[in-house]
Amino acid sequence: MAEKKIWTMKRALWSMALAAAICMTLGVTASAEDSIRIGKGDLALRVEKDPFQLVVTDAQGREILATDGPVCYTRVTGQRTWRLVLWWLWNRGIAEPWTRLDKVTSVAEEDGRLLVGLGSGRGDKTLAELEAYFIGDKSLKVEMKAAGETGANRFRVRFKKDRDDRYFGMGERYNSAEQTGRKVRVWTEEGGLGLYNWSKYVKLPFNPFPLGEEMTYYPVPFFLNPAKGYGFLLDDDRFSEFDFGKTIGSRLSIVNWNDKFDFVVFGGPSPLEVIENQTAYTGRITVPTPWAFAPMNAAVESQDRVLEVARLLREEGIPTTAIWSESWWWRVEWEVNRELYPEYEKMNDELHDMGFRHLSYYQPYITKGVKAYEEGDAKGYFIKDKKGRTYDFTLGLWEKAQLDLTNPEARNWWKREFFHKSEEMGADGWMHDFGEHIPPDSVAHDGRTGWELHNDYVLLWHELGREFWDEARPDGDYFIYVRSGYTGAQKYVSVMWTGDQNTNFEKLDGLAANVPAILSVGISGHPIGTTDIAGFNCFVSKDTDRELFMRWTELGAMLPVMRIHRGQDEFCDNWSFDQDPETLEHYKKYAVLHTSLFPYFYTLAMEAQETGRPVTRHMMLHYPEDPEAWNQDYQYLIGDRLLVAPVIERGAREREVYFPPGEWVHWWSGRKYSGPGREVVPAPLGEVPLFLEAGKMLPLFDGPIDTLAKEDDPEIRGWDEANSSIQVRGYGIEKDEFTLWDGTVLTYDAEKGAGSASNAPVERKYDFDIE
Repeated sequence: MAEKKIWTMKRALWSMALAAAICMTLGVTASAEDSIRIGKGDLALRVEKDPFQLVVTDAQGREILATDGPVCYTRVTGQRTWRLVLWWLWNRGIAEPWTRLDKVTSVAEEDGRLLVGLGSGRGDKTLAELEAYFIGDKSLKVEMKAAGETGANRFRVRFKKDRDDRYFGMGERYNSAEQTGRKVRVWTEEGGLGLYNWSKYVKLPFNPFPLGEEMTYYPVPFFLNPAKGYGFLLDDDRFSEFDFGKTIGSRLSIVNWNDKFDFVVFGGPSPLEVIENQTAYTGRITVPTPWAFAPMNAAVESQDRVLEVARLLREEGIPTTAIWSESWWWRVEWEVNRELYPEYEKMNDELHDMGFRHLSYYQPYITKGVKAYEEGDAKGYFIKDKKGRTYDFTLGLWEKAQLDLTNPEARNWWKREFFHKSEEMGADGWMHDFGEHIPPDSVAHDGRTGWELHNDYVLLWHELGREFWDEARPDGDYFIYVRSGYTGAQKYVSVMWTGDQNTNFEKLDGLAANVPAILSVGISGHPIGTTDIAGFNCFVSKDTDRELFMRWTELGAMLPVMRIHRGQDEFCDNWSFDQDPETLEHYKKYAVLHTSLFPYFYTLAMEAQETGRPVTRHMMLHYPEDPEAWNQDYQYLIGDRLLVAPVIERGAREREVYFPPGEWVHWWSGRKYSGPGREVVPAPLGEVPLFLEAGKMLPLFDGPIDTLAKEDDPEIRGWDEANSSIQVRGYGIEKDEFTLWDGTVLTYDAEKGAGSASNAPVERKYDFDIE
């Protein structure tokens, strides 16, 4: 009997030693009584067994994310939608009681992955399964899913929220780049209509109309917490809601409308490192053609107006490459409007001869009754209703059908019949618009319902555009840009714009709204954002006037892509860039300034391609130790050395600016401002508050430029001439180094009194203008 006990004990010890060796090899440690831990690099996950809890810690062992109470799932039935124009007015159905997952029922390890069974109460039955594993040394993936045939379609996870926790991102958000204390819906939708004239004095919960501040074309279920140095992505494409302490101040609650809850935690600890790790997972941009970074103009009235604008721009020496004409197809999709553009192809040839590129317009919809609708309907190329019929929906004044992007034949049909013909007629790209209107009760070719497809549809739309142009022009000589998006959209289309803003200064849907929108989407993974100069909707405000146009031009020039939009031209009489001599001179000044910044913008775009870092950056990203920098939603950094504080109020001729640590030199006067601290700076019409950090150099194109497209005509100053000379500007530099997009290393040493350029693959002249 004694020998048997000894053998049993030896076998147990041997088993424990073997298990420990396996766990140590995989970074897993286990306690039979309390918890399981998996760790790698800078992150670790601890699973408490009873009661169940997930805890993520950083390299210092600090708790950065921990569940608060049990994980839960439920099933919702009877959810209904209204089919007409108000299909977004869906109710929430009837929910069964939440099933609480509060204990661990099993633990296993397989190929470096931790597998955990979750149960409820006193029973031993596994009701959900958890799988955790590392993606490199900086990212931790956790997948939870209801087990068996539960019919679950809602999963809820609550996390602890400490007093210092702050949450930035969540895609494009117009109210603020930070969402702490708010409840945020993650659902792509047509942007709201700001009710500025009715909400100046009373806060309306449905402003912007109809669903309030949460409305956005481009949500991303990702937030960055600079207080603890991590990022969090809900890795799903279904509807979800994040409650950042609005309901309970000490809790972050997330509900995902699915039978699973997958998320990724991205380590840092710096905010920029978090973004790098997030975009390594979700995807990064491909830098567009250089001419996309030249100013873009718009002309929608007619072919004659397009050519008039083109000739004026060249006569006035206003650098421009692309001219955008949305109206080329009005009103039959997608055929040339021969009343407005009788010789559309010839017009495009003339534009090309003058060094321009032509941008057109597309959305994935077909109006009911036109010839293309009949063909697509007959072949089953459109999204359907539950009875298998084409699902028509109302958009504006028209009944539309939308392309079924899950159907390969429909995709090829669209590329062949529309995209290809447009490119043949001379288009060099387009505004790749819309995609947000998949009704929840629709059905796609691949069997997904609208609930399942809705957020993913915009990605499929962007993928189609990118797919076509990469096939048509593998050299990359094209440009498309989008307004809608979801997680990973940036890997298909590099540039997004902020959608249809009101023609006023308001903070939720006017000029001011663009700043937090671009900053928040940059934090969320899309590094290049732009805006419509000068607004779109005039339904609830007056038409764009001269002051609004000029201030919006100042903002637009300080973004990597600068572009005019003529607005809702059928209803608005918006101010034009050439409406009077003062406006024309103002626009030229900022078009020249924007073009001169190309070497810096393009270098930052290349950096975004490599690292995911946004070109225009919230100040928190560079000053995470400065809490005041976290609060700046209406000023921003371009890269790490330019500070911009656009004027966002009508009539303002000065602007309060928060200066972070360091010395900052006013672009226009050369006056120096020291931070940290606030100062009121002059901002007359025509002088955007712009500052270069002392001690850092800035590369600029320094010659007159017509276009950033390659040109053979010696009378047109194109890419080769623009890239032949660079001025390097700076103040108070002791030593600095800057590497241009092409590998040229610029260095300056005050002791030597001169700068130099090395490893330059292109012959160009460098002029170091250092004060």
